[in-house]
Amino acid sequence: MSEVAREEELARFLFDKKEIRSDGSLHWRAFLPNRDGETSVSRVSGCKEGDVILMGFEVAKARGQVLVGRGEILAANVYDLSLKVRGDQDPASRHADILGWPEEKDRKQAIAIALAEKASAKRL
Repeated sequence: MSEVAREEELARFLFDKKEIRSDGSLHWRAFLPNRDGETSVSRVSGCKEGDVILMGFEVAKARGQVLVGRGEILAANVYDLSLKVRGDQDPASRHADILGWPEEKDRKQAIAIALAEKASAKRL
C-alpha cells in the first residue's frame, strides 16, 4: 500500500449526470462509499488535464459506463474528516480508496456532504 500525502489531489470519476448539479457543484452522493465501504478515487497530482481525462475514460471502459465528469479534492480534506486514503500496492497505480466510513447512514451522508462542499466539479 502506498502512502497518500495530504497535499495530493484526488479525482472521483463520475458516471451519473445527477452527481454534478446545474450550478456546477457536486452532489454529495458522488462521494458515498460502495457496498464494501470504500470510495474509489484516482491520484492525479502532477497529471496534465488530458491525462486525467484519459484516466477517467479508462475507468469508464472498465466499468462499462459513460464518464460525465469528475470531482477533485485534496487528500487533506478527506483526512480532516477522520477518513483514510489507501493507495494501491502497485506503485505505478494511481488508484486509491477512501475508507473508514462510519456505519450510520446519516453520518455517512454528513461526511459526503462535507467532501462535496470541499471538492470542485469538472463536467465533460
